[in-house]
Amino acid sequence: MMKLKRLTLVLPLFLLSLSSKAELKVHFTRDNDQQQAIQKVAQDFWFLEEQYWKMVPVEKEIELDFSLVSADHLAQTRGHRINFNLYMDKKDLLSTLRHEIAHVFFSSQCPKISDPFTQELFAYWRSDDYLRILYRNKKSYTKSEALKELRMSTSFNETKTLALARLINEVVKKDSEEVFENWFFDLFRQCQSETFLANQNHLMEQFIAKIQGYRARKDNLNSWGFIVFDSLANEVIEAEGNWQLKQSPGSTLKPFANTFFSDLKKTKNKRSTNDWGCGDQTRTLWDFSSALNFSCNGFFLDTKYSAAEMENYAQTLNMILQSNYQASWLNMADAIGLWPTLKLNLRDLAGVYDYILEKDPATIEILKRTAHKGTLSGAPDSVWFLNNGIALKSGTTTGFDLSVENGFVVAVIDSGTTPKIAILYRSSYRPIDLLPELKSRILKYTKHTDSRARVQVLSRFNLESIQLHCPTLILKNGRLLKEEELNSKKIQHAGAKLSCIGSAFEVMTQDQVSRRLYGDLMLTLSSQAVAPVERARSEKNARARRGSQLILSTSEWHYLKNVFFSETQNRRKELQKAMLLVIKNNLAFWQHKNIPICDTTICQVFNLGYESVPELEKKSLNQLIVDVGGFSLGSPRWLEYSLGGKKPWQHAVKVADVFEFLKLEPARNLSGFKAKDQFVFSTDSDNVNRISCEGLRSFFRLKSCPDSFEVVESGVEGIFHGRGEGHERGMDLTEANQLAIQGFNFDQILENYYDLKVQKNQSK
Repeated sequence: MMKLKRLTLVLPLFLLSLSSKAELKVHFTRDNDQQQAIQKVAQDFWFLEEQYWKMVPVEKEIELDFSLVSADHLAQTRGHRINFNLYMDKKDLLSTLRHEIAHVFFSSQCPKISDPFTQELFAYWRSDDYLRILYRNKKSYTKSEALKELRMSTSFNETKTLALARLINEVVKKDSEEVFENWFFDLFRQCQSETFLANQNHLMEQFIAKIQGYRARKDNLNSWGFIVFDSLANEVIEAEGNWQLKQSPGSTLKPFANTFFSDLKKTKNKRSTNDWGCGDQTRTLWDFSSALNFSCNGFFLDTKYSAAEMENYAQTLNMILQSNYQASWLNMADAIGLWPTLKLNLRDLAGVYDYILEKDPATIEILKRTAHKGTLSGAPDSVWFLNNGIALKSGTTTGFDLSVENGFVVAVIDSGTTPKIAILYRSSYRPIDLLPELKSRILKYTKHTDSRARVQVLSRFNLESIQLHCPTLILKNGRLLKEEELNSKKIQHAGAKLSCIGSAFEVMTQDQVSRRLYGDLMLTLSSQAVAPVERARSEKNARARRGSQLILSTSEWHYLKNVFFSETQNRRKELQKAMLLVIKNNLAFWQHKNIPICDTTICQVFNLGYESVPELEKKSLNQLIVDVGGFSLGSPRWLEYSLGGKKPWQHAVKVADVFEFLKLEPARNLSGFKAKDQFVFSTDSDNVNRISCEGLRSFFRLKSCPDSFEVVESGVEGIFHGRGEGHERGMDLTEANQLAIQGFNFDQILENYYDLKVQKNQSK
């Protein structure tokens, strides 16, 4: 499988060389049913190599013969003749063909080099045939074992070939192929020199020294990243550094494997290999729990698995990451992050742990012991993580010189109903050395008490008309659900919980309103009305008053932010703190009723414009949520608030519509005025109607209860006059903001409007 990046490198040269007649001529000793396809692959590969290495095109001829019978070789090249094994598996033909042509190409440029290491390095790398060697063999070399094998002064045998394939895989998967490119560009320039040829027996040692001194991605030598992910709301709530960099996360992938490979659940006898050099050296029997705590490579690498299990692993990972890894090019070393094949950023890795929390919470419980007896025990801060019940998993990647490249630590905080997943990595740091920094970064989350919030969502829409989409994978009561099953008709039975792993649900309504819902979804068979339906001014308003059967289960943390940004912004911090406590109190009001809170103005507006809020503002509010986390209002009543203010406004309406609203026949001289929480209409016929301010405001969509109403000269149109915005009950936000400007604290502001004392909660 030719790499796309190689094609993009040679494209300009390709366009310049279209007129060249020089090419590889391919002859067959006998007819072959794939002759045309084989010829095209051979010629294309040769042409691309000439362009890639900037060689002057020359005419070459090769002869292909399919009559070799060998137990050891798929093909052999003699000069310009390539003999292919008569019994070769057809799926190996094209990579083997490219491999042998690479030999011919190399020999055409450096005919006097006889060193097998250099020839095989070039051929396996350029043809991608190293993948066949690597994934058809059960031995999983570490880098140190591969380097040791190559240094041994033995002939270039099958074992050395496997070690070479392992080394090529490491370089390619780390996007470090420039070390190969530089090496061969230099070699092609020198390989005709007698001085160079005299020392060719030392090429392997020179090359190993070169890659061990190589530093890939020099701009990332001081790379670091940190993320905190709200697992219930499926939202990143804090992110710093280079957290979006796709890279191998090392052994942090090991907990993910337990769900897929049944052999991991069996105990295994320790073997005397480097891979088993972990934990208690006297232990002979190992189970999954102990192997996971000590991140024991040998236990995982000795796992037997079926093709179906690896396929399931790859498909699930691809859905979470939205990637396209192929199970045929994965083995257990890849699956546990020992080899650098799988690339994830910190958000991806959080999605993997979100899956584990949903599908296999018992594994998270095992990881809580890592700080006690595992890879992260024994450090001064280990006891703190253990005492706070934090699940930990370490991961390390190493460079070509076997030094620490990156250290990772994943921490799952409070793995109950509202877990937070924190991940920290730093280049050149061991995971255990990251514990002090990780502790300081997550301390506020361990002290903050978060809880679950249940919200009736999309109440104004007909549920039959909405389309739900999950960009990753969906679990229905812990079982994988297909995308086509995700509609309200098929999921309509009580208790079915839908989880979109690592991502928010995307919703599209019939009238093209799009939303993102952060959390789990549940469809109930019935809903309890949240407001009198008979007072509804429209069918949509009636649906909102009836409540919704679609329930979002999210974190209180996310709910507070969502409502806050739907209701008000650009306020002083002390007022923002006061608002958060009011929203939190009102959420508890409905929870005490055991009814999910609704998402409209009848309760608190939820999920309007949340996506458009800048991340910096969300981050600022995150800190305020922590600041007020230790306080509550403890009020058993609903606390009201409105935008308020004294800004004058006018609103024109048709007089006929007012009479229709009043259920009166048209009359002359209609006028009106506000009287406390009512509005009084009168006519010259002494008809007087008293209407609730809220009913009038809601029907005509007025900013607040009007001060007066008058008919203009035409007699057809009337004007409502008023001041401020809202229902004028509870806290006037405009006025309260002025109090904050004057220096009032959040508790003083709340006491001023609600006559409530702010309570300090007991520390966690």
